[in-house]
Amino acid sequence: MTEHHCKSCDTTKPLAEFYLRADGRPQRRKCKLCVGSANKIARAALGRAQKRRTPEELAARKAANLQRLSAWTAAHPERVKAARKAAADRFVKANRGRVNAGNAAYRAHKRRATLPGFDVWITAIYDTAQDLGLTVDHVYPLHGKTSCGLHVPWNLQLLSLSRNSSKRNTAPRSI
Repeated sequence: MTEHHCKSCDTTKPLAEFYLRADGRPQRRKCKLCVGSANKIARAALGRAQKRRTPEELAARKAANLQRLSAWTAAHPERVKAARKAAADRFVKANRGRVNAGNAAYRAHKRRATLPGFDVWITAIYDTAQDLGLTVDHVYPLHGKTSCGLHVPWNLQLLSLSRNSSKRNTAPRSI
């Protein structure tokens, strides 16, 4: 099927002049031109003309929306946190293989970055962190932008979860 009949203008036109579904069939019985005309007539009947916004108006609108979103986010931190967690959970559920592959790659890299003979010390550091309610951080990240650290006791430090998260993948400034 390379052509379709528009019931509005009563003409047969090529499929390219119709809005198509993913399977290639027309979405509607009207061609794009007739759909646009019908929408224009409907807007005029409602008293709304289609307005083209200037780049300045678009930028101001975007800034206002961003400010409104920032204010709402600041006012509802628990809802934002719940929504982000739900999104992360959905991602993990939908991409289980990808997440598992990433975790396995991280563990393999950590194994390669560990010197033999320090397993007991490293385990003691992790046990201490758990007892104190802290997290273990690599002073020099295992996957840094400018350097890569080792998984050894002198490259580990205990930090709070928030401090460790804010540090991200950054090395000390003395490099």
